[in-house]
Amino acid sequence: MGEYEYYVVAHYEVGCVADSSNHVRESVTVGIKEKGEGRKEKGEVYPNPAFTTVTIVAEHFSKVEIYNIFGQLLQTAKTQIVDVSSFNAGVYFFKVFDVESNSMVKRVVVVK
Repeated sequence: MGEYEYYVVAHYEVGCVADSSNHVRESVTVGIKEKGEGRKEKGEVYPNPAFTTVTIVAEHFSKVEIYNIFGQLLQTAKTQIVDVSSFNAGVYFFKVFDVESNSMVKRVVVVK
């Protein structure tokens, strides 16, 4: 978040400059909200960071899709315990579905 002031200055073709005493002060918040931020998601994925396995706790769990940081689907699992021991260290996204095809996405860091 930052505090910014804007001033208006007019430059005329004949070389004159008119400086305005009017200015605007604005507070600006910069950032990206995580998907789901601001709404209550029912479920969790732990531990995070993960070493060998990840456990998914979600109401009416159906499946999980696991994506790498490039958005490539790596694995689909129908179990709530996922073995990540063969994954390279890095960031992965677990898209958890319920039986009605609602989904939530959780970011998981795998460490070695």
